[in-house]
Amino acid sequence: MSEFLEIVNRADAGRVWRVLDKFMDALKEARPDVYNDLVHSLRRK
Repeated sequence: MSEFLEIVNRADAGRVWRVLDKFMDALKEARPDVYNDLVHSLRRK
């Protein structure tokens, strides 16, 4: 298991989603191509 998943498993779910939401907003601004690839990947699975 990755370090990220180990941390997420111990964290409050609401806090995890808030942090990831902020990260995704920043990613969308900084690297829209990467953001779009990730969103596309999540939608098709």
